[in-house]
Amino acid sequence: MNFIRSLLSLVFPLECRICKKTLKTENLTYICSECFAKIRFIEEPYCLKCSRPLRPFENRICKDCRKEKRYFKRIYSMGLYQGVLREAILLLKYERVKALIPPLGELLLKYCQRNLKMSDFDLVLPAPLFRSKKKEREFNQAEAFAQIIGKHFFLSVSNETLLRIRDTRSMSSLKAEERKKNVRGAFMVKEGEEVRNRRILLIDDICTTAATVDECSKVLLAAGAKEVTILTLARTS
Repeated sequence: MNFIRSLLSLVFPLECRICKKTLKTENLTYICSECFAKIRFIEEPYCLKCSRPLRPFENRICKDCRKEKRYFKRIYSMGLYQGVLREAILLLKYERVKALIPPLGELLLKYCQRNLKMSDFDLVLPAPLFRSKKKEREFNQAEAFAQIIGKHFFLSVSNETLLRIRDTRSMSSLKAEERKKNVRGAFMVKEGEEVRNRRILLIDDICTTAATVDECSKVLLAAGAKEVTILTLARTS
């Protein structure tokens, strides 16, 4: 696929999706380096439990996290789901621009180095896709980033431990309560021994209401995991 894009770019030069500047032939990410450099890590104030952006005068734990039981220990989100980061995630997920995996992975590593104590984790797991959706997309972006994190920090990674056993509706049009119902019972742990008494870092791309990662955390804890921390590329505002 990348070879075909390279050939096409010689005849029909690609433009940056953000600023429309012509890209260099070797740049197959659809985003120029200048625009990509504008991606910024999420800044305070944000909820210290779920990373939801807050107003300066709000309690440091958001109202949802104070009101509801959360199964995850904490969510860390690299940036806000807007601007360049949003475009990059959409290109990766829906247009299969896999050339974005290395630069996004590098950003995620830098974020981890600054914000997480990686020795606190025993196992890295990706948020799973249902098998038909994974076949349709040809890959799971969460798996790609889990491998990058695991390799860099010498952590075990498993793509087959946490499974999505039921297809679910698209979450984009659902309200918070509908999202919870949508993912209830959608996940299972294949091998309990793999997670028992282990501190897990669960990787996903976007966090909105945290319904998906919370349901995953619930299932992992029920299977014997010691605790579950979430790491996502982006957090909606």
